Amino acid sequence: MLGTRPDIAYAVSKVSQYSSNPNSTHWTAVKRIFRYLRGTREFGLCYKLPGPGNGFTDADWGSGEDRQSIGGFAFVLGGAAISWISKKQSTVALSSTEAEYMALTQAVKESIWLQAILVDLGILRLRYTSGD
Repeated sequence: MLGTRPDIAYAVSKVSQYSSNPNSTHWTAVKRIFRYLRGTREFGLCYKLPGPGNGFTDADWGSGEDRQSIGGFAFVLGGAAISWISKKQSTVALSSTEAEYMALTQAVKESIWLQAILVDLGILRLRYTSGD
């Protein structure tokens, strides 16, 4: 999930919240994830020549039993995901807008880091414009 399977990130994170005290419902969910993996083992990430990148972010406001939101993002470059996360937010959002802003903040921080890495690797050349 962390290295090559962003498609199961959310499901695995939900199931792993109950790893210290699982019940039959959780075991059923784990078996479903394994069946999905078995059926999609021929799929993979295919990177093409670098082109324009895209970033996506979303949040699920107050979805957990503790009312904490789940936020996440994915960045795509060359036709496949290069960075993604699905994670419970550390604070309780008072609105869906606040939950979205928290997810967006994490995505922007990742975007800044990714841009720096891509510049260092020579894949991206930043264009600066003057303020006048």
